[in-house]
Amino acid sequence: MVEFYLIDFTFLFTLGITASLHCVGMCGGIACSYAIPVSQTAPRSLWKYHSTYILGRILAYSWIGAILGAVGMGVGFVAGPDSTLQHVGTVLAALIMLIGGAASTFGRKWPDRISQLISSSFRIFVTPLRQWSSRFGPWRALPLGMLSGILPCGMMWAVELRALATNSLLWGMVTMLVFCLITTPALLLASTIMAKVSPRLRYHSVQFAGIVVMVMGAYLIWKHYVAIQEWWLFLCQPA
Repeated sequence: MVEFYLIDFTFLFTLGITASLHCVGMCGGIACSYAIPVSQTAPRSLWKYHSTYILGRILAYSWIGAILGAVGMGVGFVAGPDSTLQHVGTVLAALIMLIGGAASTFGRKWPDRISQLISSSFRIFVTPLRQWSSRFGPWRALPLGMLSGILPCGMMWAVELRALATNSLLWGMVTMLVFCLITTPALLLASTIMAKVSPRLRYHSVQFAGIVVMVMGAYLIWKHYVAIQEWWLFLCQPA
């Protein structure tokens, strides 16, 4: 298991704050699909819908983080505790984070285009889900929250790679939940934010979030490169 330190939570918190505007652009429409009609017809019950929406996100992020952490943990069981294979896998994941973060920071559009294409295909489920669950009252927001938790985007991929690198079911879950809880308030205020925040500010927030992802990846590489280097030096010692 890879231990979590204060710096790990700091990275996740910073990424969540800076990526919130990006999350509003990617998933805000899902939250608005129930929030706007309810706010017009029954504003006093909106908090119930928000609560079930948040619960759906928590459920989705939890099981995704747990699965990714368990995959990393499974590699550890096969290769042995604190194995070089684990460290190499974490470094490879961190390199992907570096590349993705650099693409967001320096204006490369292909990660967002891929994400938006996949997200658009997921959004075709929003209307059927809303219609199917319309008779469930506030609980109709639960599947919508779960759907927004599995929509792919560059920032989500970075957090998922970090969850994989924990090599722990618990800390994989915690990693995803921290990001989930930090980005949720922005989604609940999606309609207000989209109306008041300029596209330029949203663009710069994505750039800054990319920098945070790059720093997180570099930190992981440094931490695990030291372990790999120590293993290599030990291997190269004369008998």
